[in-house]
Amino acid sequence: MKKSIKLTAVLITVVMIIASAVSLNAVAENIETSFHGLTGAWNYEGSAFVGKSGGAGDVFAISDITVKADEMFTYEVTVTSVTDNPDFNASLIFGLKNTDDPKERFYDFGIMTGSHRWIRFDQTNGIPESGVNVGDLTEQKNTYTVKIVRNSSDEFEYFIDGVSMIKFTHTGFAGGYFGMMTNDNGKYENIKITIEGRFEEEPEDLGDYRALSGKWKLKDGVLTGNSNGAGDVFVISNKKVSADDLFTYEATVTSETDNPDFNASLIFGLKNPDDPKERFFDFGIMTGSQRFIRFDQTNGIPESGVDVGNLSENKNTYTVKIVRNSVDEFEYFIDNVSVLKFTHAGFEGGYVGMMTNDNGTYENVKLTIAGNENQPEENEPEENPDTNPPTSDAAITVAVFAACAALAGITVSKKIKK
Repeated sequence: MKKSIKLTAVLITVVMIIASAVSLNAVAENIETSFHGLTGAWNYEGSAFVGKSGGAGDVFAISDITVKADEMFTYEVTVTSVTDNPDFNASLIFGLKNTDDPKERFYDFGIMTGSHRWIRFDQTNGIPESGVNVGDLTEQKNTYTVKIVRNSSDEFEYFIDGVSMIKFTHTGFAGGYFGMMTNDNGKYENIKITIEGRFEEEPEDLGDYRALSGKWKLKDGVLTGNSNGAGDVFVISNKKVSADDLFTYEATVTSETDNPDFNASLIFGLKNPDDPKERFFDFGIMTGSQRFIRFDQTNGIPESGVDVGNLSENKNTYTVKIVRNSVDEFEYFIDNVSVLKFTHAGFEGGYVGMMTNDNGTYENVKLTIAGNENQPEENEPEENPDTNPPTSDAAITVAVFAACAALAGITVSKKIKK
């Protein structure tokens, strides 16, 4: 479905629900429900939204409208900046992650009218993540139409006055807020945001696995997952364990991260593929702090606490194994050494799979289902002469005759008297 949104004072509070087309006007008190300043001085002047840094460096304003990680969009504004400083800019931003700390993550494209250049960069914690691109503007003026178009999952295209200036690949774009940024002054008019629905990518062939979130690849039997800043991401197998199955689930897991809290894990008992966090059990490694972690989660809350412990070696690759010993007892192994036993009363079964909130590589994956804990052993039936009488010679003769007769199209109904 296509949502075409022009920001207006009258319909701005409804725009995200009904996706109506609206235009920006001068009723500031209603427009403020869409754009508002985070830092610096931002005000509505007539039909324009105006920001001034006042020497405070980069200052930000954002809209209430966000774009998701998998949505296509166009963001277009008439931008005016009057400055003599060749490095000052007035820009559009998108993908802003954290409103409490705008510089944590955002993407920027704008004009530097003091030097008649355009500028593009994306920033993470104050550092340009993929460099800075600049280029000359074709005219020397103070007002330009600035436009950003997401063409595909990774390709973004940047326009000035309807002319493409640059195409750039942003792998793993995680979505975020739309807004503006200036380090001098900027006036923004004719604001238009168009969200065109989700892009369709060719699904990655994962064999017996299905990605529920994040980026997952399968090559030569090795499954690799990346969160790309999207938090916990999941892949599940087409195999499930039942509430009564005794099983062993193991894999060689590799994770390379400096973050002490990021993990790469095996999961089991995942209840709902449409909402992985509804219920699952997790055991894995946090190589940034050389610890293991175990928890089970229901609707985002660790159901029975979180267990962590130190790993015996300082490395990135471990054998991770989960063994269900009995109905309630589960045992957790690292490099075939038991590190924890835990009681999960009322285990209901579910899918097995993997989860990471950074990166994880999984190989030598093996699920062994040993049997059903509550199923009685099967014994050879005892011979009972009353219920299984020996067959008489006469009965055998008739049975053979009947079979032969059937082949010849003859019906046999003779009864044998004992």
